[in-house]
Amino acid sequence: MMNKLISFLCLNILFCSLFSCAGKDETQSGTFDKKLFLTELAEKAILPAYSNLENETTKLNTALTSFQTTPTADNLKNLRLQFFQLYLSWQNASLYEFGPAETVLLRSNLNTFPTSVTIIEANINAGTANLDAASNLSAKGLPAIDYMLFNNQISSDADYILSLTDKKRMAYLTLLVNDMLSKVKKINAEWKATYFNKFTQSTGTDAGSSLSLFVNQMNMDYEILKNPKIGIPAGIKSLGIPQPNKVEAYYLSKGNLIPNGSNKLALAHLKNFISLFDGSYGNKNLSLKAYLDALNAKNANQLLSDAILSQFNIAQTAINNISTNFETSAVSNDGKLNKAYEELQKAVIFLKTDMPSILGVQITYSDADGD
Repeated sequence: MMNKLISFLCLNILFCSLFSCAGKDETQSGTFDKKLFLTELAEKAILPAYSNLENETTKLNTALTSFQTTPTADNLKNLRLQFFQLYLSWQNASLYEFGPAETVLLRSNLNTFPTSVTIIEANINAGTANLDAASNLSAKGLPAIDYMLFNNQISSDADYILSLTDKKRMAYLTLLVNDMLSKVKKINAEWKATYFNKFTQSTGTDAGSSLSLFVNQMNMDYEILKNPKIGIPAGIKSLGIPQPNKVEAYYLSKGNLIPNGSNKLALAHLKNFISLFDGSYGNKNLSLKAYLDALNAKNANQLLSDAILSQFNIAQTAINNISTNFETSAVSNDGKLNKAYEELQKAVIFLKTDMPSILGVQITYSDADGD
């Protein structure tokens, strides 16, 4: 009888210990401090990305005001160049679609492409538009401004200035820029005021924890790089029929001011993944790679982190090998977009299956990729 009682008590202690560990946040995993990791990530990567995004959006607003005041060829060029700088800065911020950014659906509001020329022109002609309406997601943000600043159907600067300074067109362009600026300012302010503390203090791995949000959004944003930016234009999702009009920054990329603009944006996007993974944004000892290494995560006979970085670098080389803009590559069907897609695809199992499993994070978002 006594032996049975002792066994029962031991089982109870074991179960209580298990449930107790599962129910509370763990700051450390082995020798790796997750709170320091989250703090480093927020301080050195996320906050700078949003601050830079706000600064570049403000600069675009200033460039637009200068063009409105003095609509010259030089000011048009400055406006276009500043727009591209803003688009580049977006590549470093698009991943963080959680917390304040998720509340305002920043990714959908800033970069739903391809843009709808039909809806844009209808909004311009109407002289009014509710940009918060879901029906206007494809008629706002960076892709809509891309159309308004780089529409290749207007050839000369003089004709473009005449078109853009039309009262209704200028009003819509101003509305687009102000909408972006207000949303970015709101998110940046909320991160600094309250969300930074919330993010860095949530050290668990359950759904809704900071690590879970980060890993899930990292995977979702990687799918955006792989599919909408490269796979869809290549025809991967359309039975091999290329879709050149669906590249990111379609209008900008067709011109000569910023050669291969779509390529540059995709490379900037991938470089951000590499930086976030290996920790080159800050202390590499507090990076996602360092976290996996502390857990001795392996892929065959090598560290999982090395396998991930190696595949990122191979994919980067494949994108660099696309010597023309993405649209031209898609039209010629030269296979280079397909190659870039294939190399990006090879990292998916590492990011979406192996890494979350090792970290104890569940992938909770759904996509239509089929992997």
